[in-house]
Amino acid sequence: MAKVKELFEFEIDYKKVKKFELTEQDIEDLKLEQLSVVRKLRKAVTTIITAQSRPDFPDDLQYFESYSANFFPKGKVAIYVNKSIYTTIRASIEQYIKDLADEGYYATAYTVTGDSAVTLRNHIRNQSGIVGSLMVGNLPYIAYEDSSDSSAVEVFPCDLYFMDTNGTWTNTDSDTNIEKHTGNVAPEIWVGRLWTPTNNGNDTALLKDYFRRNHNYRKGLFGCTNRGLSFVDDDWTSFGDCGLKKCLNAADICTVVNKEDTNENRYKAELSMHRLWSQVCAHSNTSLHAFRVSSGNGYVYSSYIKNNSAPKAYYYNLFACRSGKYTSSDYIGGWYIFDYSKQDKCYGLAAIASAKTGSMLYFENFYGSMGKGLSIGDAMVQWWKCLGSTHEISEISWHYGLSILGDPTLTNLSGAVPNKRTPADGTVFEHYPRLTHLSWDPVALPNVTYEVQTDYYYGVWNYEYNKASINTIKNIKNTYYDTSFVGAQRGRWRVRAVSGNVPGPWSDWGYFRYLH
Repeated sequence: MAKVKELFEFEIDYKKVKKFELTEQDIEDLKLEQLSVVRKLRKAVTTIITAQSRPDFPDDLQYFESYSANFFPKGKVAIYVNKSIYTTIRASIEQYIKDLADEGYYATAYTVTGDSAVTLRNHIRNQSGIVGSLMVGNLPYIAYEDSSDSSAVEVFPCDLYFMDTNGTWTNTDSDTNIEKHTGNVAPEIWVGRLWTPTNNGNDTALLKDYFRRNHNYRKGLFGCTNRGLSFVDDDWTSFGDCGLKKCLNAADICTVVNKEDTNENRYKAELSMHRLWSQVCAHSNTSLHAFRVSSGNGYVYSSYIKNNSAPKAYYYNLFACRSGKYTSSDYIGGWYIFDYSKQDKCYGLAAIASAKTGSMLYFENFYGSMGKGLSIGDAMVQWWKCLGSTHEISEISWHYGLSILGDPTLTNLSGAVPNKRTPADGTVFEHYPRLTHLSWDPVALPNVTYEVQTDYYYGVWNYEYNKASINTIKNIKNTYYDTSFVGAQRGRWRVRAVSGNVPGPWSDWGYFRYLH
């Protein structure tokens, strides 16, 4: 392993990490799986990418209609959607664009027909100010060919191809697979995939349900927690909590490493526990996790997660071979974020998973960045950059299959949004002086404080006219705040939680009016 930059001190000795070993069954499985990935030379199919109009915003949020760095400090996001499903899920995409606007991202949706990964990558590269891309449905991917293991050649979808916009990706033989990656190979942007395990990636019912849960989570309606799980099977017990304490309190992490405890029944029980992060380390393939026990292996199959025990953590890091190979039907990684019941039984919204043998290492860099308030996508980009501007064979073998399944813009505090109580939206006040009592429900996290913003309207909202002058009250330890409003006019307010000096998302604005 090459020297990797330590953004946060490593507690795991990665030089001693046991590499995944291919069994004879793994080799046979790889040969079968390649049939779903390998793309032989054929007549090119024209790929067309078309921009869609942005949704209409309410009158009081008209400043979100067009791009301005002032209102979109987090940059631009490109959302690519398989054209065949766009009409069906358009309302979901438009709500997601509005949700991102509330959090400082300017998002644009594009429909895609055809399967040229080159065309899609070029479209991404030509966009100014883009920080990331979400790919929805069955969309183009590049197939990377890793022959570093003499026992089997692995061909797998490689989303780093879209993340690294200035590197050189080369096909060196007669097929269409990429075998070489040169230049500055570190990524510039993040990429997320919403490829359903059913209907060849285009299951619109699952996608609409995902966006509904995502919206509710962002609005504080789907709960929040600060708990974590590290479930580490026998070959990697030295991982301990896998660096989770870089973003969660050690007391809030359940670490299961005892060889007698890391069995399939214990893991099934842990799936039903409400957590923020769950890290699982186990030998796996596209359809199962294998947990070593004295009598052999115990298995948790994708069908179990799909049908019997929808996961109850919001985010997952799957140190689990090929669990993220989204080109395989019913791939297990997909069932961590899609809810087959469509009844809020699955809480999963994002999973780090690999489409090949290998997974993430250097967990401290990733979880430490999350603990500082970065999004999953930004933390992933930082993690990749710590590998350096060139990649050794071992790093290609370990990491080139990594993908973000789900929404990369989510953070550790995305669900920790206070529910406003008083005044009710649309309240009209007639009293003077204009002492206004603002109150909200507490978020379900310990040791949080709150911040409140108030704004007033005089033909235009002060926030829109001069964002820097917005009235912000910080370090509120109660769940209420009394303020004297400025005049007989319209007003609005919002609130957010702060945990460990990291602010969460703002609530929606609540509106009121004073007549006198």
